[in-house]
Amino acid sequence: MREYLGLTRCLDNKVSIYFNSWFSDQNYRRQTSQELGLEFNDREFSNVIKKSSDGSSFDGTKFSGNNQGMNVLNRGSQLSGNERKLLDELLKDEALTDLARGIEVMHQNN
Repeated sequence: MREYLGLTRCLDNKVSIYFNSWFSDQNYRRQTSQELGLEFNDREFSNVIKKSSDGSSFDGTKFSGNNQGMNVLNRGSQLSGNERKLLDELLKDEALTDLARGIEVMHQNN
């Protein structure tokens, strides 16, 4: 997170990708492809890939062809009790939550 925010500079030629923007904004995906030196192609974006596993860890391949229906930007509400406890423990770390908030603010301003 520190590297993403530019607080450290350990990686040369890095491309930081904010998942929420990547998932919800085609222009962001286009820009990211450009930064990576790739030709933009969004043809398969809505498909849920089934390579070596069964697709999404939450929904399998149920939403293949309609990934926007997966509600991935609200995954916290779908966690099991133990997963929720772990997330709550992580969220007690003020330094971590401050960094996460900083990333969110950065993207709200763009």
